[in-house]
Amino acid sequence: MKKALSALVVVTLVVAACSSTPTTEEATANLCSSLSNLESSVQSALALDLDSTVEEANSALDSVEQAWQDVKDDAKVVNEAAATEAEDALDSLKDALDGASGSESLSSAASQAISAIASFGAAITEIGDSISCS
Repeated sequence: MKKALSALVVVTLVVAACSSTPTTEEATANLCSSLSNLESSVQSALALDLDSTVEEANSALDSVEQAWQDVKDDAKVVNEAAATEAEDALDSLKDALDGASGSESLSSAASQAISAIASFGAAITEIGDSISCS
């Protein structure tokens, strides 16, 4: 029983380590790639003509459906990655302000607070700009 429990814990830790949220840039790159694949799949489907077989049409449809699913999955990851980065930046801002006493001026924590505010602002901006494929 202990061995099975230990194995389960190890597997859980390995899966958790391997399933970390990618950065917004990585997630966006994946989404852009999926969008490109979807466009290619649609173009291939549009290339079908009256001489194409039903099998070819079904294959093209399957390809479009899979590419569309990839786009939807990657879009969720982009949003999650961007939200995670914004949350991390907000936590940094909170930490910077928590380190100073309530009666101190911001000048004592200014560099950390300014940096944290800038990071949070950048993360929020990135959410809006996250889908800019080249």
